[in-house]
Amino acid sequence: MNNETVGPVLMPSDDIVSLRAHLDVPDLGYVDVATEEAFEAGLRRWPLLAELHAWRMQYGGVAGADALQA
Repeated sequence: MNNETVGPVLMPSDDIVSLRAHLDVPDLGYVDVATEEAFEAGLRRWPLLAELHAWRMQYGGVAGADALQA
């Protein structure tokens, strides 16, 4: 099974990979709306998750001593 990054979650997406190959459009855009909505709902439900996500978007990577000294 092929996996592809779709939104914030790694999701199996063989159907999309197959469609891209069949149409010969490798850069076909695809957004899993349900996954995006679930992610946004999780950020609203858990404020710490939202804060960590915002930190990661701002600084990238994983929090560590080196990143905190920057």
